[in-house]
Amino acid sequence: MYPWEAARPEYGETTPERGMADPQTGERTAIYTGKKELHISADISHAVWKYYQATGDEEFMKQWGDEILLATAVFWADRVEWDEDGRVCHIRDVIGPDEYKQRLTDNTYTNYMARNNLRLAVQIAERLEKEDPEYLEELNNRWEICEMLPKIRRAAEGIYLPPVGKDGILPQFAGYGKLQEMDLSYYKSFGKNAAAEIRKEHTVMELESLRVHKQADLVLLLQLFPELPEEAGGTQRRQVREKNYEFYEKHTLHEASYSFATHSLMAASLGRTQEAYELFRQCCDVDLSSDGENAPAGIYAACMGGIWQCVVEGFCGVRIEEDALRIDPCLPEKWESVKFRICYRKSTLDIKVTKNALTVNNRSSHPVPLSFRGEAVCLDGTVSRIFPLHSPE
Repeated sequence: MYPWEAARPEYGETTPERGMADPQTGERTAIYTGKKELHISADISHAVWKYYQATGDEEFMKQWGDEILLATAVFWADRVEWDEDGRVCHIRDVIGPDEYKQRLTDNTYTNYMARNNLRLAVQIAERLEKEDPEYLEELNNRWEICEMLPKIRRAAEGIYLPPVGKDGILPQFAGYGKLQEMDLSYYKSFGKNAAAEIRKEHTVMELESLRVHKQADLVLLLQLFPELPEEAGGTQRRQVREKNYEFYEKHTLHEASYSFATHSLMAASLGRTQEAYELFRQCCDVDLSSDGENAPAGIYAACMGGIWQCVVEGFCGVRIEEDALRIDPCLPEKWESVKFRICYRKSTLDIKVTKNALTVNNRSSHPVPLSFRGEAVCLDGTVSRIFPLHSPE
């Protein structure tokens, strides 16, 4: 399991057990994240796989990636708890990305990320069994992969995934419906200071029982996996995703610096460009107006990454898919154009987005598979292509 907070690798987990005093009680609050925010291991595995999809870096996978995916899957296969009938397994006593809600059973984000981790491990193990059995044996000697593989497969198939409710809402965790409804409009009017304002009136324990969220949790899951929820298809899926975005946005205070970016990305993917832009501006404001009291030089690294993602992935619509680079722009009204350069697999791409056109210039000799608004396009090496964004009048 990866540490939630770390300094040097040999130090292991460095998360403190107690934090600042609760403004209401005066007592230092317990910090469980170091022991309970387990999704970090699945997050890293997901990042490894997205890196591989973006680069095709086989050397990295051989040296590090395959082992990370397999070792973390061993952790999840051991961590799940099975029902008495052995048909469904659960992940209990965890914290999801929303740290206001602690010691949960079946946090939806954690369970989906763990399943993704388990499935990728099965895929890796099956590939190594055919292509590199000697390396698989080496990993087996370290992690007992071959012995654990049946358990990994079983957990991937049996892990509990909370279903979409009759109201169209995908619950953040099992028992979510028991939370007390709360109107956050007053607190949200304070912008990035909303969390500080609500803590003046509610203890940490009280926040656990209220429908108020520190940061993106369920929305982060939907933003990472556009195919969710799986039980919905086509238009219905979009409706469910939009309904969940609206629901969780009004219940989220965005205390964590990356949260505004996540919701901006989600809004952009739904075509709600103005909302995405307003959230993007708030994301920028985290650094631009920061007093720097709780971050080195006033810089929030996650927020800075989120700003880049909002521009490139959100408004310019760049997304790494299984077999192609998808591009589907939606520039904010106030922007005239955006230019940037990215590396995708073996190619370097110069991309420019204006109100009327998308231009992609392949600076390398390798062809690049693109997906533009549902159309598969192969951009040959050293070729530039212009895609119109609006039909002629």
